[in-house]
Amino acid sequence: MAQIDVALNTGMRKSEQFGLTWNRVYLDKRFVFLDTAKNGHSRYVCLNKRAKAAFMFMKERHDQIGGAKNALVYRADRQRGGLTMFLKKRGSTMLSGTRSDTPQPAVWSCGACILLSCRRSWGTGPCA
Repeated sequence: MAQIDVALNTGMRKSEQFGLTWNRVYLDKRFVFLDTAKNGHSRYVCLNKRAKAAFMFMKERHDQIGGAKNALVYRADRQRGGLTMFLKKRGSTMLSGTRSDTPQPAVWSCGACILLSCRRSWGTGPCA
């Protein structure tokens, strides 16, 4: 899933990732410009090969539907339940956590790794 690849390979916060518009993504130069980060300042996020590939995949789909240049990278209808549905369809198990409106993180196991989804950030680790 492209949104997970972007999250894990850029270190962007959820709010930065889901508020991102295409006019801030520079695939040819391999960076994303965030005009308002958590500290109130703008910053640049470098894209490694995997993050760039994820953005290129999403950009191809965006261009196919004729999306606007300043449109959100992640459309609202794709955000609702996206991560949860993706993990459930692939047989992942929720180890802890309940709802996204609680401070308790959701911890998922997919067999080879653990995905930690907090309210504002992501994290991974190998299974023990």
